[in-house]
Amino acid sequence: MLKNLYMHFTYEHLYGHHRKVATPEDPASAQKGISLYRSFPRTFFGSYKSVYEMEKQEKKPFFANYAVLSVVASILFTMLMFKIYGTQAGVLFVIEAFGSIFYLEAINYIEHYGLRREKKADGTYEKVTIKHSWNAPHRFSNYLLFKLQRHSDHHENSLKPYQTLVSLEESPHLPHGYTVCIFMSFFP
Repeated sequence: MLKNLYMHFTYEHLYGHHRKVATPEDPASAQKGISLYRSFPRTFFGSYKSVYEMEKQEKKPFFANYAVLSVVASILFTMLMFKIYGTQAGVLFVIEAFGSIFYLEAINYIEHYGLRREKKADGTYEKVTIKHSWNAPHRFSNYLLFKLQRHSDHHENSLKPYQTLVSLEESPHLPHGYTVCIFMSFFP
């Protein structure tokens, strides 16, 4: 049961985002010209909807659905924080949680911004390659974010351990490291 409390993001990342990356169906892939602030509601609510729909297709009962479990667990945990630590700590917890979620979605935003896979005549999309996510081969980003900036390799080889990811010259590169690009995304 406890593992289900964090499964929403993991499930969506592995079975939704990796399958739909760089397509209009992926809530975490922002299209060109869309600001982080317009992208955030789509990616936040869209990831829950995506998990809910995938689980519904698997005929999981409503309260066994990872999206539902995640929302219920988050609400219960937040209520518990207010009950145990009081209003001030509860409000600080909600602000910190929202900030963390917003930061995660800002990373998702810059990792796939404006990149699209071609739709084939049969309605399917081309295979995911290293050109469908941005890299940032900057040393500081590498140290700070555990090779997260080697995102193209992560998408082409999703089962590869993070410490073995490599920076690929053929993939698109961000003009700066993640720290600068995330800050830039706050000011479109």
